[in-house]
Amino acid sequence: IAKQNYYTLFSKEKDLNKKGDIFSEFLKKYKDPGIVGNFMARTLAMESFNNGDLDSFDKYANTIKDKAFRASLYNSIAWPLAEKGKDLDFAAKISKSSLDLLKSEKNEMANKPDYFSENQYKKYLTDSYNMYADTYAFILFKQGKIDEALAYQEEAVGDGKSNDVNERYIEFLVANKKYKKAKEKAEEFIRNGVATQKTKDLYKTAFLKVNPDEKEYKTQMAALEKVSHEKQMEEVKNKMTDEKSFDFTLKDLKGKDVSLSSLKGKIVILDFWATWCGPCKASFPGMQKVVTKYKDDPNVAILFIDTFERGNDRVKKVSDFIAKNKYTFHVLLDNQIKDSNEFEVAPKYGITGIPTKIIIGPDGKVKFRAVGYSGNVDKLVNEMDMMIELLKS
Repeated sequence: IAKQNYYTLFSKEKDLNKKGDIFSEFLKKYKDPGIVGNFMARTLAMESFNNGDLDSFDKYANTIKDKAFRASLYNSIAWPLAEKGKDLDFAAKISKSSLDLLKSEKNEMANKPDYFSENQYKKYLTDSYNMYADTYAFILFKQGKIDEALAYQEEAVGDGKSNDVNERYIEFLVANKKYKKAKEKAEEFIRNGVATQKTKDLYKTAFLKVNPDEKEYKTQMAALEKVSHEKQMEEVKNKMTDEKSFDFTLKDLKGKDVSLSSLKGKIVILDFWATWCGPCKASFPGMQKVVTKYKDDPNVAILFIDTFERGNDRVKKVSDFIAKNKYTFHVLLDNQIKDSNEFEVAPKYGITGIPTKIIIGPDGKVKFRAVGYSGNVDKLVNEMDMMIELLKS
């Protein structure tokens, strides 16, 4: 049986022991398991871990010869344990292993995929190392090993683009009573627009430890916020386009027709999403803040267009999701074209992945396109605010 056929058999099998038997047979037949074997081993390792069978977890994880792939498995288990504060000794062990594996792979470059150049692969390994170092530092911090946590968090920060990683770095510096450095690094993050609200709160703590002058703190904070705002506004301005928009008429969850042309002269945000889309749902607490902020603004309309959503019970599924989470969204349903898997509106806007936000100016042109979700609520709200502010000016 070809490798892919083994994987098909493996995927269909529900019993974990029988899955293990298929994998054992696969390993006897193929000395190099390759990507198919890696995915089977990862599945078995994850299911063994979820069943509390750590011996089997180790056994299956160790069959993965691709070090970056095994490191990814370890991190995907270590991070949720760190967040919950559970099994921290085990989490620390596999998290540290993930870093050792990546260091080794960076030296050997043994498993570079064909689609990566050498430099691209090195960057991928470096970015992965920084992300996993953030996991390990977080675990160490929860174990009370604050000095060690700080050392790894300094590596995790990398180019300082991740708001959440930056936040933990400042938190660990303050916990270490390194107030001067915490103050200086937090100033850098705030100035560059990569600071969460918690980072700003920690900055105040560090500032007042170094200089207990509340008035001076307020002056400095205002100056940093001003620089940050100007810098971010410039970045947002550089993303502005002037593309044609496409009119549509779609039904909302109450069965009422809503057309884009009826919103002429307004700033319109179209948020394309689906109930199966994890990043879409993760972005919604942030989008609820945006909706609440602009609900009484007659010049701003925000529509959530459910697309790529199939099934007969679609209206109920979407309505239940919105009601359960108490979102006050105006949801429209993208029309599925009859006898087709295609939808009407999303393709007109060139949307191939969600979440995607299309921001239309008062002149009816598409001014911004925001794809994906960074995982940071403050950043999302701030970006929407700046786009709206620019389009109003």
